[in-house]
Amino acid sequence: MKAIIEGLLFLKGSDGLTFHQLKEILDADEEEIKKNIKELYNEYLTNENRGIQLELLGERFKLTTKS
Repeated sequence: MKAIIEGLLFLKGSDGLTFHQLKEILDADEEEIKKNIKELYNEYLTNENRGIQLELLGERFKLTTKS
């Protein structure tokens, strides 16, 4: 599921996706989606070789570049 979330966020670009939109698209349990988002967030945060990060900006999850 993490790869699907990552792909969806990449496709949406600067628009990002809300949790509600992710839930509708994935048709999955809220806890499963939250777990996968947290795992993705931590993977981006702890891997210094990645140039992107997952952020919650307002109500939308977005992939952004690291500073």
